[in-house]
Formats: sequence, structure tokens, C-alpha cells
Amino acid sequence: MTQTPKLPGSRRRKPRLPVLLAFGRDENGSLVVFSLFIFVMMVLVGGMAVDFIRFENTRTRLQNTLDRAILAAADLNQTLPAKDVVLDYFDKADLSEYISEDDVIVEESTTYRTVTATATAELPSLFLNAIGIDTLAAPAAGSAEERISDLEISLVLDISGSMGSYSRISNMRTAARNFVDTIFTTSEDGKVSISVLPYSTQVNMSGMFLQNYSRSHAQSNSFCVDFDGSDFNSSSVSPTTVLKQTAELDPWKSYRSGQTPTTRVCRTGSSAEALIMSGNQTAIKDKISALTASGNTSIDIGVKWGTALLDPATQPIINSLSEAGSVAANFAARPAPYSDTQTMKILVVMTDGVNTSQYYMPDLYSSGPSGLFKDPDSGRISVPYDNWVCDGGCGYQTWYYEIRSNTRAAEPYGDTSGDPALEMDWRDVWSEITVNYHAYMRYRAEGSSSVYYSWRDATRPKVSSSTKNARLDSICTAAKNQGILIFTIGFEVTDSSAVIMESCASSASNFFRVAGTEIDDAFASIATKVQSLRLIQ
Repeated sequence: MTQTPKLPGSRRRKPRLPVLLAFGRDENGSLVVFSLFIFVMMVLVGGMAVDFIRFENTRTRLQNTLDRAILAAADLNQTLPAKDVVLDYFDKADLSEYISEDDVIVEESTTYRTVTATATAELPSLFLNAIGIDTLAAPAAGSAEERISDLEISLVLDISGSMGSYSRISNMRTAARNFVDTIFTTSEDGKVSISVLPYSTQVNMSGMFLQNYSRSHAQSNSFCVDFDGSDFNSSSVSPTTVLKQTAELDPWKSYRSGQTPTTRVCRTGSSAEALIMSGNQTAIKDKISALTASGNTSIDIGVKWGTALLDPATQPIINSLSEAGSVAANFAARPAPYSDTQTMKILVVMTDGVNTSQYYMPDLYSSGPSGLFKDPDSGRISVPYDNWVCDGGCGYQTWYYEIRSNTRAAEPYGDTSGDPALEMDWRDVWSEITVNYHAYMRYRAEGSSSVYYSWRDATRPKVSSSTKNARLDSICTAAKNQGILIFTIGFEVTDSSAVIMESCASSASNFFRVAGTEIDDAFASIATKVQSLRLIQ
């Protein structure tokens, strides 16, 4: 058998199966592939974050610019066209490419302006296009409106005697009328009601208003109310409260000047009466024009009634006045609830001084039999006094003295002829006789000067100025606690009065201390502040 010779290098190689299997099982280098995959994902996610940050920064800048632009454009004092204002803001911010004139919508009249705008920035993506997102749209939108909301205003105006000096009441009337004009010019029809509360020693609320309350010592010639100290802790005058009506007393006129009252605590006449919740611009200005100066100063009572006409507890009274035709039908539901966010309640209080003494009549002498008798034929009045008489025995008897005839008798003057004299109610006494003359009649009857002072002081007690200042602080606090916005004007006042009036205001910036014609500036500033500006979207 011949064998083939083996040549060098020509050995046959046979596959080694175990080696191939080992190679397939070898995991060296697999982490490198996974790491490369993770790295690519991290780069992609980081790039997406960069795109999102660019988007949010642009959106925020765009929205902030739009908000500022529409607020400025909606301002009723803005004289430039609203669209031009918005576009100019974007131009100054180098964002004009993202908004056009068609993106700005303006609605306005003489009493309001609404500006609505939208803007969109298209940003090309740097990394998101890897997943099919080529652009990001950053939107901005908003609407701003300026208008006068529903307004309930109480104008509490000082008409005390000192207002008659140095043209004060004339300057006040002009300023208050201008205030009324501004409010109505910048408000929609039917949105504004104004109550005018003139005050001196008291506030005459008018018979039409006061007849809706239960009253003690009621009389029909003047319509003021004597409040207790606790009444000033509340902003309301509840319809269920029994009000003590102020007597017709004249506490100032000297007995030497005669018996007929001329200066009463509760001033009479239509010019001195309050005007309740009117929307008639002309009627309000006419009321202000008719104001005259007389009497002491009771800021606390003025603020009490001014606040009450803003308090929703008075709504049933206003509704009754509306049904009677003295308040417009569209105000029948006023004062609005304090929770009504669409209604602004404004209290404007003006004074030229500080609280002074408030005289009043005690209950004992406010109504009921007085013991005085009036002859219906001559009108002469007899006062009773104790006379020592010895007639079948000695003792005091009630006799009557009539001052004009200087007669004393066991019967009132006039009983011996014609119709008999009639006993007077205390309300009739004060309607015809001053406090001082009544005290003088008593003195003449009994002959003792102490009788004069005793009767004078008993029938004209007073609330001191310090007590009234404390009451003013209480009612101002009660009003502020209910969200009523209070503006105060100190017109040529002392430093102490300025402190009191500034404390009453809602804030120090709501107090105006002025002199002369500056009072017009104060009322104008208040009218401007009353205008509301709100971002409504």
C-alpha cells in the first residue's frame, strides 16, 4: 500500500466545535454597546429639556409683556389708541413678530374699555425634531377691563355754622358738584346711586324715610334721631329698631330774644334734609347747591347714617321708598349685600372742624303731658307752680302763671272766658317755646334763679365732644370692618381734627387735608380713586 507523503504545512484542519461555542458565550464588550445606547438617549433627553426651557422662557416673557400691554391700553385715562399701545409694548420688548393688529380686540364706550389680545411665538426645535416635533408654539392671551362697577356712595357733608365763614360752604358746594359730575361721566347709566347726608348738630333724614321705622316720641315737623352710644358699634340701623325721634328743641336762643324757636337741633326745610339713594345727577347737584350753614357739628351722626345707607340691613326701607316712587326702581334692591363683588360701597366724609356738643331732650320731657296749659283763644301759655295758700287751712296748691299778662291764678289763663285752656304735650311745648324761655317762665313763676338753671339744664343735656369723637371712631371702625371704603376730607381743620379724620379713613392716603379751593382737588382725587381697574382673565 503506497502512502502519500506528508508535506510540510499541509496538515488538514478540522473544525473545533467547543471553541465556537465558547465564542458565542463570550460577553466581553457588551457593556460598551449598552453604554453607547444610554449616551444617545441622554443626549436626546437633554436636548428636549433645552427645547422646553426655551419654550417656557419665551412663553413667560410673552405673557408678561401681554399683561402689561393690555392693562395700560385698558386705562380710561390712556389717550393713545388701545391697539397702538399694545403693539408698542411688544415692539419695545422685541416681540413684535409674535403679534399683529388683528390679534388685539378693543371694546369701549365713554364709560368702559375692554382690551383682549393673543400672541403666539413659533420656536424651531433643536432636538425634538428627532422625534418628529419640528416647532413649539408658545401662546399668550389675556383681557383687561376698566369700568366703574355698581357704585353706592354716601356723601356726608358738613353744614355746621362755621362752614358759613371764609367761603367754605361755597367752595364745598362747587367741589362736591364737580365730584358728582365726574362720577356720572365715567359710569354707565343706572350704575350709580348717591345719598347726600348734610349734617350739623343732627341729620334730618326726611319724613318719607323715617316713617318706615317705629319711633318713640314721634313728631311730624323734623326727622332726626337720637342714637345711644352702643348704636355706633354697628354699621346698620335695623328696620326693626325703635328709633328715638329728636325733639324740636332750640337750646341756644336767649330768653331775652323771645319765646319762638329759631335755631333747632334738628334743622327743618327741604334743603337740610338728606337725599336718599338718588341716581339723578341734576337732583343730586341741586341738593348740594341748596345747602346752608348753621348749628353745631356731629360728624359721628353723619357717618352713622352714611354707613347705614350702605348697609344691606336698610334694603327693606329702600324697597319701600322705591315702591312709593321716591327711589328709582332699579335701586330697589340696594344697598347690595357686602358679599356682592360687583358693587363698590364708598363713604365720603367732609368736615371743617371737630365734633361739638350735641344737645338732646330726655325722654321725660320729649312727649306726654307737660303740665303747661295753652289758651286756644289768645295762645297764651300758663306754667304751673306751687303756691302757698291759706284758705280754710294753709298748704301748697298748684297755681298757674302767665308771663305776658303777669297773672297768677288757681286756673290756667283763659279758663274764665271763652274756650278752656288745654294741657300741652311736651312735643307741642318745644314746637312753640325755646328751652331757655321755658326755663325763664319757670323762674318768673317761682321767683328763684336756681329754678331757671335747674330747668334749663334738665331740658338740654348734651353729649360731649370727647364722647362724640369716641363714637365716630367706633362707627368708622364698624364701616371699615364691613369693607366700606372711607375717604375723609379735613377742610381747613386743626391738627387735632386732622388726626381724628385721618383715623376714620380707610388708609392714610384716603385722607385729604386741604384749604380754600384745594377742596376741589380732594374731591377730584377721590373720584379718580373710585375708578376700578381689574384683570378679568
